Amino acid sequence: MTHFTASFLAGGVATLITMPLDVMKTRMMNAPPGTYSSLMACFKDIATAGPMGFFKGFIPAFVRLGPHTILTFIFFEQLRLHFGDEVPA
Repeated sequence: MTHFTASFLAGGVATLITMPLDVMKTRMMNAPPGTYSSLMACFKDIATAGPMGFFKGFIPAFVRLGPHTILTFIFFEQLRLHFGDEVPA
């Protein structure tokens, strides 16, 4: 249960940290050519909606990233328990 909780929190933190850049990347990819002259122009456009504009779609992003993070950490922990964590010299 501890590994699940830690993995769940790690997925939440990872989503929280990567969300602003993901929103800017998505905006720039979906905008018609010439809409944004730079990453800073995109940043300013999103910032007009306020700080929460950078976290649009947080729940869907967490639903995508959360289970992946949880399963990855639990899987690696089981591998470590069964095969050891010592690296051969």
